[in-house]
This record gives sequence, C-alpha cells and structure tokens, in this order.
Amino acid sequence: MAVWQPSNGTWQIKGGDFKDWDKSTGNVVIKCGKTGDIPVPGDYFGDGIVRLAVFRPSDGTWYIKGNDTLAYDKSKGNVEVKLGTEGDIPVPYDYFAEGKLRIAVYRPSDGFWYIKGPGLLGWKESVGNVEYRENGTPIEGQTPVQLY
Repeated sequence: MAVWQPSNGTWQIKGGDFKDWDKSTGNVVIKCGKTGDIPVPGDYFGDGIVRLAVFRPSDGTWYIKGNDTLAYDKSKGNVEVKLGTEGDIPVPYDYFAEGKLRIAVYRPSDGFWYIKGPGLLGWKESVGNVEYRENGTPIEGQTPVQLY
C-alpha cells in the first residue's frame, strides 16, 4: 500500500505486514514529486514492476521514477516524458493490450484524448500518437477515470 502526500511530494510505502505504520517494518518514504503534481504510478515498461510516477501539469511532464527506494533526484533510471499541459487530466492505461501503460491525457478544454505513441520520447518526437475526440465534440460534464 502506498500513500501520496501532495503537500511535500513524498510517497509513504508500507512494509509487507498488516500492522499499523508505527509498528510495521520495511516502511519507506520516498521523495518523488512536488506540490501540484498528480500521482500516476504504474507499469510503464511492461516488466510487471509498478513505478512511482507523477504528472506535473505546470510543465506538461510525466516523471517516472527508477526502480529503487532513493529520492527522485538521487535515483537512476528515471524517465521524463513531455505530454500535457495545465488543465489536462492524466489517464494512463493499457489502451492497446501491450501489457504496459501508455502515457495519455484528456483535455477538457477541447474534448480530446491524447494517447502517446510507443516508447518514452516526448509527444513531438513520438510516432504513433493518437488524438481522439468522441463524435467530434467534447463530452460536457464527463470526466475520464483510470480503469485499473
């Protein structure tokens, strides 16, 4: 179990027992994110490992942490991918049954879903990107949700 603390950009990950946090062993606190970020943890590489990740609307970047317990700025294997802007809603999902999440956002201002092509390049550098708008018009009053 993990808890995202938006006030300080930390994740509290509980150890593998059923005791309270104070009595449990193996708990870790990892700095990965900052105020304003949106948590989007998941398996972005198809290797069965859920990685800590955040979407930062202020700069349109997804920050996917390397597979260790170090803080983001000390971790190796971090990936940063550009897709999105202020007001976008992150909607990562395995849209193409590839066994890994695709980076994607829903943009309420225009009603489009932007699903990034394969790989970890930014939107502008990627091929296979998908822009989708149901029936050609925004869906008023609806908000997409993650389906996992």
